[in-house]
Amino acid sequence: MIQVALHLEEISIDEDLEYYFSEARDKHDHVRPNKDIHSLTPDSAHINLQDGDGRIGNFLYPVTPNTLDRIYIGISLPLFANNWGAAFLIQLLKTLKPNGAIVLPVYAEGQAAEKGYWSRSSLENIFLSRSRWKGISNISAENDGVMSLRVGRKWPERIASTAEWFYQERANLLLDQLISAEQHDRAASQPDPKSIFLASCAVSWSNYPVSAIVERIIQDCIGQRHNLSICDTSADYGQLAMELLLSPYISVANAVNHDPEPSHRRKTRSLASYFLPEIGDRFRSQCLNIEQIIFEDRYDVISFIGSLAEESATQQQVILERAWKALKPGGVMLVLERPFQEVDHSQVIGSKGQALDELLGQFGAIRYYSRYVASELERGVEISHYSKQIENAIKQENETHDGVFRVVTKS
Repeated sequence: MIQVALHLEEISIDEDLEYYFSEARDKHDHVRPNKDIHSLTPDSAHINLQDGDGRIGNFLYPVTPNTLDRIYIGISLPLFANNWGAAFLIQLLKTLKPNGAIVLPVYAEGQAAEKGYWSRSSLENIFLSRSRWKGISNISAENDGVMSLRVGRKWPERIASTAEWFYQERANLLLDQLISAEQHDRAASQPDPKSIFLASCAVSWSNYPVSAIVERIIQDCIGQRHNLSICDTSADYGQLAMELLLSPYISVANAVNHDPEPSHRRKTRSLASYFLPEIGDRFRSQCLNIEQIIFEDRYDVISFIGSLAEESATQQQVILERAWKALKPGGVMLVLERPFQEVDHSQVIGSKGQALDELLGQFGAIRYYSRYVASELERGVEISHYSKQIENAIKQENETHDGVFRVVTKS
């Protein structure tokens, strides 16, 4: 029996596996994993699962369909209940054998809503197979905090998400980038395919928590306002802007991405083409450095996800003031200090948080949101988590505000 466990990072493995090996979670021995389970993370450079050498693999590396018996999702891994998360689970289902299952932790309704995480009802709303008037749920409650997901009578409906685009196009994107590099300079040393693949994985995987948290910020700060206009400055091929356009949880009329990296243009075009039937001409992308953005349009949301990290304090102020003028009344400006994929989750983040607070404070009151759960941070209010490592990280965020999302609303 081939079983794999997915973890946020290597230091999470012991705690993740203990959750499923514990008798408290599996009293009847229904879902307890085998001792020889394979551990996988989204950033491991050892990408080939088939080696069987006991090393940690990479769960974003392509796996042959109908290969795995069980997939265990560790408690350290993000459990955000958005389109990206649902599309990710559908892609995992494709790798299972006919009687296989995804075993995952879920939270009680109130706790799940607090964090923006999966609950039983939110999973069942998406993964319910129907045949005429009869409905058969793919979801089974195995024990307290543990559920399993299987394929029911039919496959779940397709969910348009950048996760789907990444899984379907990752091989084509890698091949295209290798060919482009070879044609550009035949005399130069050839790029390492593994490095190119891992870089794409890092950007795409980080879009999962970022998009989920930004969705929550918009819901909290703007509410049910329709036809929102969004401007994002991430070097992510336009994935955050596209994910927000596709989201059913907010109403976005149009989105623009300013990605400063010329080498990302091919991936951005691939992304726009893939979702053309869904978004039409509502998505734009421009290759501009952060200093070159004019912000000519009026936006409801302007986001800086790691795009200010290399700028001086003086330049940051100029950019933020320019963006603030382009923000509509009632709109929000949000800043994340550095790209999500560059953060070591096991360490304290040495950040420029205090300087950012001074810059953003001139516009209004700052609200802080966690990187680990889709929740606003409030001093003295604890946010529980199945993972003690993540729970401690959230406590540290609440105390220091290092590395968190900073949000200001324009009155």
